[in-house]
Amino acid sequence: GINDVTSWTIQHNIGSDLSTSGSYTCPRAGRYLCTFSATSGQTTGDVQFRICRGGTILLGSNSMAQGGGPWRQTTVSGVVNAALGDVLKPVAYSSVTNGSIHQVYTGSYSTLSFHFLG
Repeated sequence: GINDVTSWTIQHNIGSDLSTSGSYTCPRAGRYLCTFSATSGQTTGDVQFRICRGGTILLGSNSMAQGGGPWRQTTVSGVVNAALGDVLKPVAYSSVTNGSIHQVYTGSYSTLSFHFLG
């Protein structure tokens, strides 16, 4: 299923539009550069990383299938159009429902950023 990626440590938050839950509220209409670099510890099934607005996928990664070691990393990056007040957030899709599987390590090995381009 789809799981919100939460519990972020915020290092830079100009305008206070990013929450520790990973939700970013767009302070103005325009184009935004979104980058979600996720380190995954999922060791069974597959996992995909996405940036969504509501239930709509705006950007996403292909499946990172099981195997290849216990930790893998991928980056989802792109420019999206957003309206004032739109909420953008990172999510992980997993084919495994086991909550003990570490889909995203939100420590210093995963990063999330949103930049207004104009």
